[in-house]
Amino acid sequence: MAFLSDRSGAENLWVARIDGTEALQISVRNDNPIFVTPAWSADGSSIYVCEFRADLSSYELWKFAARAGGAGERIIPSKPSPSARADEFVSTLGVTASRDGRFIYYASHTGRIELGQIPQWTIKRRNLKTGDEETVVYANASPRPDLNSETAFRPVLSPDGRQLVYGTHLDGRTGLRLLDLDTLTDRSLAYPVQQDQLGASSWSDLLPGYAFTPDGRALILSDGGKLRRVDVASGDSTVIPFRAHVSQDLGPFLRVGIRQETGPVRARIIQTPEQSPDGRRLVFSALAHLWIMELDGRSRPRRLEVGEQPAFMPSWSPDGHDIVYVTWTA
Repeated sequence: MAFLSDRSGAENLWVARIDGTEALQISVRNDNPIFVTPAWSADGSSIYVCEFRADLSSYELWKFAARAGGAGERIIPSKPSPSARADEFVSTLGVTASRDGRFIYYASHTGRIELGQIPQWTIKRRNLKTGDEETVVYANASPRPDLNSETAFRPVLSPDGRQLVYGTHLDGRTGLRLLDLDTLTDRSLAYPVQQDQLGASSWSDLLPGYAFTPDGRALILSDGGKLRRVDVASGDSTVIPFRAHVSQDLGPFLRVGIRQETGPVRARIIQTPEQSPDGRRLVFSALAHLWIMELDGRSRPRRLEVGEQPAFMPSWSPDGHDIVYVTWTA
């Protein structure tokens, strides 16, 4: 199995036997990389993995030979050319390889990834022999990026290579759709499912991993803290019951006692202090109240009674007779 771990001091790509033994570090990176979603090639000789480029706010696709210490090969760079503008940057996530070794499928996005918006992803297929790309699932652009709901991501290919499942975002929820690659018919398979990460950092991809059963008749996915089996023909979903016995060594607790103060509350921070025009007094806000004090080195602040609403940002009138302030309610 291929997995990501920071056991070397930085996150890197590793492989191990299915029982976790004989772990072997594949990539050797010490520049605090963020890798996402490793996936095997069809023949098992190499591993695809995406890397987040913080300087470009995008994801690149790499391929590593499944042996220790490889430098890796950048397959799809974030910058198509050295002079590429930010709106031309390319992100790649969620690679899946066809079993015949001819193609890889992945989600692709053009432009920087902006948090708080729903980015427009499409599903593309790349010919590994020629390098040619084609879009297999389109997403129509929206004039309002904050309302853009047409997006496609996290593709998974069926064992026979004839069907493709991918994630979508509709009415604020996440669903899965099924595309027949022979007839190009496309239909909903499961809705809603586990919420996607479209509007947040996608350092663990846009959806949790899911997979076809070996016979291609069902899809296994995680949803709401449970494992589910979705029948491909009908879309019926059933929970897969299971028990997990875990033995995990824990380090010492790092809890420390914190004394809870009692008695009157003491303000330790004052906000927006303003000196009076004659330089003799100071007004400020603290704990949502206004306070005034003489600047003679002996006086204590006294609270100004201005009502029950919170008061902030006091300021003097030019003659020093009045104070204006800001208040608000929620």
